[in-house]
Amino acid sequence: MIMTFVLFIVFISNVNAKENVYFTSSNGVEMTELQYNNIKTIHGEEFLNSMDLETFNKYYEFYSSKDLKIEKESNVNQILPFSDNANVSTEYKELSIIKSIIPDKKMITVQLNWKKPPKIRSYDVFGFRTNFSFTNIYVTNNFNATYNAKQTNNGYGISIKLPTDNDNIFVQILFQTKASGIMYASYQHAVKNISLNDSMNYTFSSKGLGGVFLFNNSSLFDKMAGVEKSI
Repeated sequence: MIMTFVLFIVFISNVNAKENVYFTSSNGVEMTELQYNNIKTIHGEEFLNSMDLETFNKYYEFYSSKDLKIEKESNVNQILPFSDNANVSTEYKELSIIKSIIPDKKMITVQLNWKKPPKIRSYDVFGFRTNFSFTNIYVTNNFNATYNAKQTNNGYGISIKLPTDNDNIFVQILFQTKASGIMYASYQHAVKNISLNDSMNYTFSSKGLGGVFLFNNSSLFDKMAGVEKSI
């Protein structure tokens, strides 16, 4: 009788736990409705569906919080036709800074979405500059790309090779902080095929492209304007 009662309780508990699962990602990550809505608001549908357990666990506290507050700054910039290639069309991309706040913590997401497929698929540069400390940096994208990173006490950037087999491209950099200050985000698209060394030949500076990247040769990039946000 006791064993039967225990098994019954375990069964009921499992049923109730499954009832709380609102969405399961393509990688098998189960989420409640609150977690689903928080992630979708911050990162969008595609990131949510492709989310793996490592990413989910890393930011579980934010995604699960009913006290989560979200602020977003965006900059949609036109990519001008390249002077050395008359066949390239005008294209668009969106750069955003999203600040997610729970008591005593902030999660910052710097996000780049291509609205139309890029014609040039070389090494693009993506990152941010700050006047405050940051931790727990995590980079994700939807095309399983490797990247090369550069980090100082006031900035973080990645050089990432764009895929040739994916036209729906997004890249995100996430980090946490308890500090306050100003941050600047920038995404610089290579206007022709360049080397990895060319893409990493920069310092973090207010005089740089997007207020972030001061390149040795800025003519290699499209000079997209950056985004600024108080954190």
